[in-house]
Amino acid sequence: MTAIANWKQDPEIERRLEELGMKWEFKRNVHMSRIDREQSRENNARFGEAINQDACLEYAGFMEDGAIFPAPVIIPAELYDKGLKKGSYIVLAGNNRLVAVEIIDGTSIDAYIVTEATNDSIEMFVRSDNMDGKWTLSDDEKMQNIIDLHEKQGYKLIDLCRKFFGKRADAVYRRALVILRERSVRKELLAAGFDTKHLDKRDDRESVYDELHKLASISSKMGNVKVLRSAALATHDGKLALGQVKDMVKEVKRKKTEKDQLEVITAVNKENSKRIPKATRGTGPGVLAKSFSTTCRQVTALHTSLTKGNHGNVYTDFSQFGDPDEEKINKFLVKLLDIQAVFKNLKKGHKIRRSPNAGK
Repeated sequence: MTAIANWKQDPEIERRLEELGMKWEFKRNVHMSRIDREQSRENNARFGEAINQDACLEYAGFMEDGAIFPAPVIIPAELYDKGLKKGSYIVLAGNNRLVAVEIIDGTSIDAYIVTEATNDSIEMFVRSDNMDGKWTLSDDEKMQNIIDLHEKQGYKLIDLCRKFFGKRADAVYRRALVILRERSVRKELLAAGFDTKHLDKRDDRESVYDELHKLASISSKMGNVKVLRSAALATHDGKLALGQVKDMVKEVKRKKTEKDQLEVITAVNKENSKRIPKATRGTGPGVLAKSFSTTCRQVTALHTSLTKGNHGNVYTDFSQFGDPDEEKINKFLVKLLDIQAVFKNLKKGHKIRRSPNAGK
């Protein structure tokens, strides 16, 4: 069986190399014959990491299906060891992937080629790579491969989900459908001149796109995306909540003609304008009061969590928050002091004066 493995650059690999002071270049189509496989296997074993045959077979299967893998890291033999033959390469990271390439009868790879390194940096890099355990595709990488293979090569979605996720295929299939719908709607809206960045910022983005997708089929039958674009505009301009979007989509789908469908969307816009008068929209006392009330609840919840703990676990040390960013914590504390000063001024009847630290 002959297949071509697909490779990509990996920011994490690049970060590790740079942290160790190693210089590198990314090169495409390095012929497999230039890899000293025997010496590379010995190098792998020297650091306590044997070739994992099960992993190699798994990778080979993924490669045959067109999955994209992070590129291996190799080094010129003479840079690795002056006693080795010049012109060949030793594998520092990716031996299992290269065995998978051999299984599918691949002839070349894309790779990171180390051009400058010390013996210590080489050893530290290989040890850190092996400490991570068997390399494998993350769930996000598997999902990206599923989407790409389905869209570009026409593989059946459920078959890809089974291939990459096994017993979790059904749940992954439903998630993949949501992603595909979002991509489809975004593509149509962008083609119609609608800037989707505002919808993309919503916390409930996927659910909103899922609802708008129900109108995509209507637009497709009519040969334009006028209804879909109008609904997207109404969603953004009117700052519609998800429930309102659902109601609008449901009502639009009930109508048979484009004219009636657009009238539904126009009516939603008008109704929403009445709900929040233009003069006070976003800045009026009612809106500010609601925003203030929400903020107070959030601050109260934070205070309760910090003083009484979370689910019985009392906080005693910053390390319990994982790896806190001290700079961010200090900025947050400054903001809390600013808030305290603002409240004191309000209580005295003074106008709010912008703190020199505000916005930092």
